[in-house]
Amino acid sequence: MSTGTLVVFENPALAQTPRFDAVVDLGGTRWYAAIFNNKTRGYNIKPGTQVIMPFTIFENYIGFRKVDEKRLQEAKRTGLFVDPIERNMNESAANWKKAQEYYAQKKWYEARGSAVLALLLERKAYVAIRTMFFDASYASVFFLLLALPFAYLLERLIFEFEDLKKRAAAFIAIFLAAIAFMVFNHPGFTLIASLPLVAIAFLMLILSIVPLVISFSHATEAIKELRTKFVGKHFAELDKFSAMLMAASLGLRNLRRRWVRTSLLIISIMIATMAFVSIISVLSTRYVAPVATYEVSYGYQGLLIRESSFRPLPSLLSKQIQSAFGDDIEHITEVIFYYPIGQQIEIARTSAGQPITIGAILGLDPADFKIIKAFEENWDAIFTPGSRPFINSNERVCIISAELADLLKSAGVDARIGGKIEILGKRFEIVGIINNSKVYLSTIKDLDGIVIIPFSREVEAGGRVAFRSAQPMDPSEVVIVPVEVAKQMGGQVFAIHITLKNPKKAPQVAEKITQLFRYNVYYALSKDGKYEVTRMATLTSQQVTGQEALIPEVLLMFTILSSILGAVYERTKEIGILSAVGLSPLHVAGIFLMGFTIVAIVSSFLGYMAGISMPTLVTGLKVNAGSMWIVFSILASIGITLAATAYPVRYASRLVTPSFERKWRLEAHAVRRGDTYIVKIPFVISRAEVAGAVLYLKEYLQLFQSEQAEGPFMVERIKYREEKVERGRSRVLDMRVRIKPFDWGVATTTQLKVDTVGKTTTWTIIFKRLSGTEHVWIRGVRQITDVIRKQLLIWRGLKPEERQEYINKARKEGLQ
Repeated sequence: MSTGTLVVFENPALAQTPRFDAVVDLGGTRWYAAIFNNKTRGYNIKPGTQVIMPFTIFENYIGFRKVDEKRLQEAKRTGLFVDPIERNMNESAANWKKAQEYYAQKKWYEARGSAVLALLLERKAYVAIRTMFFDASYASVFFLLLALPFAYLLERLIFEFEDLKKRAAAFIAIFLAAIAFMVFNHPGFTLIASLPLVAIAFLMLILSIVPLVISFSHATEAIKELRTKFVGKHFAELDKFSAMLMAASLGLRNLRRRWVRTSLLIISIMIATMAFVSIISVLSTRYVAPVATYEVSYGYQGLLIRESSFRPLPSLLSKQIQSAFGDDIEHITEVIFYYPIGQQIEIARTSAGQPITIGAILGLDPADFKIIKAFEENWDAIFTPGSRPFINSNERVCIISAELADLLKSAGVDARIGGKIEILGKRFEIVGIINNSKVYLSTIKDLDGIVIIPFSREVEAGGRVAFRSAQPMDPSEVVIVPVEVAKQMGGQVFAIHITLKNPKKAPQVAEKITQLFRYNVYYALSKDGKYEVTRMATLTSQQVTGQEALIPEVLLMFTILSSILGAVYERTKEIGILSAVGLSPLHVAGIFLMGFTIVAIVSSFLGYMAGISMPTLVTGLKVNAGSMWIVFSILASIGITLAATAYPVRYASRLVTPSFERKWRLEAHAVRRGDTYIVKIPFVISRAEVAGAVLYLKEYLQLFQSEQAEGPFMVERIKYREEKVERGRSRVLDMRVRIKPFDWGVATTTQLKVDTVGKTTTWTIIFKRLSGTEHVWIRGVRQITDVIRKQLLIWRGLKPEERQEYINKARKEGLQ
């Protein structure tokens, strides 16, 4: 640990356990902060004894190092790409060697600094290799799941056994062969701690899916039965699962029938996937780089460290940096902000009893008055005569503003230089008075342009202090004290200033600090009387190798698209036949889509298997087989293949329904006369079914007789009547309807007239606006018409016996 004492207690109930390792989890982090394993031998602690580890940071480094070395060896053996991790470990080893040399020379401070650097780099390698192991494990689970559809589809594509036993045997054989290949070639399967346990868990997952599917199917059927019982048969029911199986079956047969084209297409996609996996590789790397450079008039040559979102920094960070870079650092100082638990700090009361308060305390190091050149350059403009900077960090002195001094004087307090005031129960001598707050706010700024003064704060519910921005407080609300005094009050570190013995080394030191600690780091160098400030940050980049293969990959994808388009064109007559036998555009498109899905899954999996095997055939080729990039490569290959079917699917569906208009339009079947809309419904049924169809519509429209009913309108009144027309009869449903939203006050009468003359029937809907806005009424006309039209289409799709039920019911109710 960096400082302090760590005590680990052993449970007496585990006294018989021969050896122990100790790990430290700070909470809120995914990875361990410390590992103590006694060089992998563990600690043998008997009851009543203790083990004391001096220079604990050495033991912590060795714990991480031993774990990393073992895992690095496993990663290399399984073929993981570990070059960046090796670089970190080599740099860590170099710092560790320095630490040992300093330790042998009894240079304790330097030894600790080098050990801190070595530990931070080693833990960074630990986190990277653990992340790599997790990625490999996740990828192995993905391919384990993908092996199931691959094995099933490959069996259907090659063998297509009708006998269930032969089909199951072929499926199991292909699946086991794929898994065996994974075990020997994919690092994730090798790195898994217990492969049998994973196999058992996978089997349990598959076995649990079957009853879940069955239960879901039964529940769906039960819900449909209840809906039919209470609502009626007013919903189009399409067995999507059966349609999908039929489409897959037809797609497979078409692929087998054209086996030459299918083979060439699979080989093309397989080669493309193999190239994605083996040649093109993406590696996520983190590196330090300057993200902004600008000039400031007031500053200093050195470094600034600040936490993002204006939060406080760790209290021991400056000591860690001092120990790690002690050879380069001349001064390291902290800027302390102290905010009271309440809203204000009371320091005196007026004669009328009114409190005189301040909002915060600023702690500055005496060295800051020299480091920050603006203090020296503008001292006379900022402070009153007789003011002085702090001499040491522990003296009980303070600097106040002239405004605060005037308030204190009015309360009878000796608020001149040399006088004393009381803050939080302690007496402080005034050694300086800020006479010009504007000059202070405009000149005493840090390298990031923020004024060196506490920020305005907001106290949220529960007392939590939040800083929305770096808005500086007014100097009249702040008292400045020495840094150690502010710490004793309970202040926190909000900035760290560093000056170097050699200012030219600022870029290198800033880069190293940014690499080790994820804070905002700025460094400044003097340039033409000003200061050039650079902000450093840790960035994540995606390094792509094998980019030269991208153009051939694109050409290959266009070749695949051409092949798919050719396959659709060759089957134009087949599409016409499918349309003639009654298949909808959705079914026809599904046949093509399922066929291409089969090709995509089979060829992508085969391409993956070939891709991760390439390093054994091509010397010098490295494949990060455990990376999630491999998973994305496979998904991209499948996605590109399916995306290439977008046009063929559209083309096939248009061949089934060649009309230009793909949707029913109100304007094409309606005539408007003022506030009246007359809509003709092109619907033809036999004369015997008319009464049943009208009753069917009435039953459905009665569901909308409530404001809470789901739908775009509410039927206030509905009544059935009949009237005679020339050479026939007319059946009428009279309704009064309100259109949602009801706030617009739109109401309309709606008449559904079914005229039966001879053997023909005509369906007409007549709307008359009673009140409300026109555009809302027109929208309601469209919605009501759409509901009625769709219900008539569903009527046509009912089974003959279901339609007969409504016809018989209509006769009983007197509908002839």
